[in-house]
Order: sequence, then C-alpha cells, then structure tokens
Amino acid sequence: MKIKSMKKRKQKGFAMLEVMLAILIIAIASFGIYKLYSSSSVRNSVTSTENIISQVSSAASQYANMYMDSPTLAKMKSVGYLPQDISATDSENISTPLGAGAFAPVSGGANDSYTITFSSVPNGAVLSFIKDMAALCDVHVGSTYYDGVTVPTLSGTTSGVKLTFPKGTDTSSTKP
Repeated sequence: MKIKSMKKRKQKGFAMLEVMLAILIIAIASFGIYKLYSSSSVRNSVTSTENIISQVSSAASQYANMYMDSPTLAKMKSVGYLPQDISATDSENISTPLGAGAFAPVSGGANDSYTITFSSVPNGAVLSFIKDMAALCDVHVGSTYYDGVTVPTLSGTTSGVKLTFPKGTDTSSTKP
C-alpha cells in the first residue's frame, strides 16, 4: 500500500475569520469615535449657548441699571449693550446652538427681571444645560423648578426650559 504524500498548499489571501475580525475591530473603533464626537459637539453647543446667555444677561443688567426700564432685545441692541454678533430679532428671540430662546421681561418683577425660554432642548444637552445654568438663574423644566443642588433624571425629554434672571426673582408658584 502506497501512502501518497500530501502537498501543503500555499494560502492565497485572508481567511474569512480574519476578515470578519478586522471588520469588527473597525466597527468598534468607529462607534467609539462617533460617541466621543457627538458628546463633544453637544458640550460645545451647551457652552456656546451659555456664553450667549451670559452676554444677554450682562446687557440686560446694564440696560436696567442705566435706563431704569425693563430690557428688551431691541432696546438693548439699539443702545449698543447687546453685542452685534448675537442674533436677535424684533420678536425677542435669541438664536443659539440649542435653538431659539424667547426673551421676555418678568411681569410684576423688578426692571432687571426677565426670562429666556427655550421651547425644546436636545435630549443629550438638557441635564448639562440645567446643571450649568442653575448657578446663574432660576431654572424650570416644564413646570418643575430646579435649584441646582438636586438635578433631575430626565429621560427622553425635550421639555421647555425657562431661565429666570436674576436668580431669586422667580414669581412662579411652583418654586419651593
């Protein structure tokens, strides 16, 4: 009986398992990069919006102190207190990366009391926005007041966020 010797064949190309592992590694790396980028862009939007709100707050305070009158965006822009790079329309809306914020004086409040209301804030930005803004003003999400110490767990909300300046001037009955 003769035993035939088996010749070893030389492999050409990659095995299917090797290709699938390479695709899996690339997919995992892509997902990680996407998550890093998306959280970074949300954080940048929140920070840009907070800077705009800070500039509007400063302009409103200056206007109220100088003219002893309730500030509006049009009035602040006409006397040069509102920076030119802030986009404000006659309808009292401020354009921000988180959407348009409606600016309005607080009725029955002091001259420097006003609110900025966002009808919707992206889900990923709500908690960060509340935490950051609670130090500067009274914050309401929907009809709930947050004092900056207790931050809620909000799931899937795009509720309106209302900011009342200066802190402690909120006339709402839902404030504890």
